[in-house]
Amino acid sequence: MKQISLLISALLISMSSMAQMYLWQGGYYIEANLDSITFSLYPVTDKMPQVAPTPGKYTIVWNAVDYSECNDLVFAGNYNDYNITDVAAMAKFEKIAGYTNWYKAVITPTEPIDQLEGKPCALATDGTFPTSWDHQWIGSEEKPCEILKGDAEFLIEYEVETKLIVKQIGTVVYVRSYQFKVDPCVVEPVYDVTFNLTTAQAMPADATVYVVGDFKENAWEPNAYPMTRKDDTHFTVTVKAKIGREYKYVVNGSWDYEMMDFPAGDRNCSKTVSNLQITDVTMTDYVYGFRNINATYCGDTEFAVLDNFTLNDYGLFGSEPKMIPGTEKWVHLVYGDSLYCQLGTIYLRVWDNGLTFVNGKGFTGEGFHIMGEVPVYWIIEGELKGYYIGNSKGFFIDTLGTSEYKPYTMKAADVDVQMYGDYWKGYMAYAQDTTLAKPDGNLYLNSQPGTIMTLYWPEEDDATSWYLANIRYLNVNKVEVDSVTGAEELRYTMKVDWYDYFSAGYWYGLKATTVEEDGKTKVTGIVEPYDMRIYSEEYTNMVDAENAPRKVKMQASEEPQYFIGDQSRVHLGENPFPTSAKRVVKK
Repeated sequence: MKQISLLISALLISMSSMAQMYLWQGGYYIEANLDSITFSLYPVTDKMPQVAPTPGKYTIVWNAVDYSECNDLVFAGNYNDYNITDVAAMAKFEKIAGYTNWYKAVITPTEPIDQLEGKPCALATDGTFPTSWDHQWIGSEEKPCEILKGDAEFLIEYEVETKLIVKQIGTVVYVRSYQFKVDPCVVEPVYDVTFNLTTAQAMPADATVYVVGDFKENAWEPNAYPMTRKDDTHFTVTVKAKIGREYKYVVNGSWDYEMMDFPAGDRNCSKTVSNLQITDVTMTDYVYGFRNINATYCGDTEFAVLDNFTLNDYGLFGSEPKMIPGTEKWVHLVYGDSLYCQLGTIYLRVWDNGLTFVNGKGFTGEGFHIMGEVPVYWIIEGELKGYYIGNSKGFFIDTLGTSEYKPYTMKAADVDVQMYGDYWKGYMAYAQDTTLAKPDGNLYLNSQPGTIMTLYWPEEDDATSWYLANIRYLNVNKVEVDSVTGAEELRYTMKVDWYDYFSAGYWYGLKATTVEEDGKTKVTGIVEPYDMRIYSEEYTNMVDAENAPRKVKMQASEEPQYFIGDQSRVHLGENPFPTSAKRVVKK
């Protein structure tokens, strides 16, 4: 032991005499601060275990961080056609000896499958699998699920629910998670919850109303809990459920007849609504109507845009990047090179399938258009000076928090309803009486910070609309789909807060006063206090068609991989819109 101590002392003395020291990290050398290096004689005993593959089987090694091991762990997936009732036949995770919170499952498909899909889960305390999937692993922005090693990827469902996809049989995939949808080690109390429903319209005599939800039993089964009819507009039922869970109402035990919102006096059609939430043992609800019963879905109106919205392409525009001082760094590319770069902001434009962009000519068509400033790495030395660096994860719109910027990320938008309403109040007053002061345009712009969306129709009027939506989240990227031809396809997922610009009595989201003149409805003012109506919609073309709703494919790597970007997407000094374009109202 004395000899070891002397050796380490000599090593430290030798290192302290060096001007610099470099450590291999993340695939390249970085300069190390000796003061921050910790030397220890004690071995690290809880590293990732080494598990050998089993031929003809899938092997998953799972690090369930901080799990209390209260219940057994299983993998629910397509290897047995998602059979969760026969728990004995489900693939079990076994604890790996000598490692804390590490588990292994060796999975044998009952029938041949192209790839393994499913989720690590915990059983309930009684040994059953919760039909509500309460005990599945989940990820979040702060604590995402991780693929540590192996050929695999994730499908993100409902923002946090994470499906694992393992590509190759006979291999080992290492994954990590930090939380469950509901902690399987905490027993939530179950209550007799009474649901009292009033409908705005009398229900047909042969219509049976059901409550559907995340209940203790028969979770989300549309025909499990019929309600008792008190009269044609009042219904009730009591169900065993937990506080905080979600639910909806349907008719005749079918999602074809789900609850709808907004009265016919507001507009002539209706839209589906978000899930309701249990907040007490007695819930009292009011529903306007039900799809295909006494409410017409807006599938053949302008409102259908919200359901049919798709993205077409994106590009980088501007006179030149605005470089950000102090952001110079060596960027390490996926194929091994390193290039000296600096962050510079440029305008990212993203457009829907109604618009087409042609180099040198600009946009044609009519469609929705998103634009915002995004920081991008640009090469500042060498033969490729002026080229932008692309990354495997593409571009984002997201909440920046206290950060001034994030590489490849634009700021998510929001609306200050008071400021927004004040602008439109002044605008309407000036429209009625031009002797009044014009409204301050900065009030309008400052009320909607972040990345917004407009409608553009160059072929008709050379014009853009007022802002129609805030972009709450976006990830857009071009992905190679054919390694031989180099063909690419756009991949995206996004969340949009649409302003209600199409309903009678609403003006770009705000409740308005109107009058009828010459058979047309004229907006005369804005209702106070301001009533802002927004529809939140999520879109993606990364869809697992067999398992609605929409799902988002995420790359397995935690950090983006960098490469020389496609310079054909950079349009410096090119105005994509005619110089005659002006702001006009299109409503």
